[in-house]
Amino acid sequence: MLVLGRPIIIRHIYLCRRNVLQALYQKAETLYIKGNFELALVFFHRGQKLKPESERFRLGIQKAQEAIDSAVGGELHC
Repeated sequence: MLVLGRPIIIRHIYLCRRNVLQALYQKAETLYIKGNFELALVFFHRGQKLKPESERFRLGIQKAQEAIDSAVGGELHC
């Protein structure tokens, strides 16, 4: 039976979280490049929810929203 010390477990959690954030960002960017702006926006929001201080997720949200607005002919005002 392998017994992990607290520092090893914390490091493992940190690395897993970092990998999840990187995967979310890569998925969002790939969707954006393919022109699937709505789904890219979903993944940028998921990443921002996990790491609110992240500039790259904030910028991704902004560019995806701008791309959606541009695709539908500008912002809609109701």
